[in-house]
Amino acid sequence: MADIKFKAGPLGDGEVESISLDLYHEMERENLGICLACGSEREMCEPDAENYPCECCDERQVAGSLHFIITDMIH
Repeated sequence: MADIKFKAGPLGDGEVESISLDLYHEMERENLGICLACGSEREMCEPDAENYPCECCDERQVAGSLHFIITDMIH
């Protein structure tokens, strides 16, 4: 099972659709955030982080672990 599932985008890319339960637990343990635009991890993110800047794609779409629980984005 993949840790991150992506929505299909028009160019074969897409935004994050959901994350695995294992990745969620890792995010909790390691204070990680996930960019909803590209799927990259960001360190030093509080669980309630929203709209933090992504170091890979420069979008302000990094979310902490609580975002994925609240929005039912865990598979």
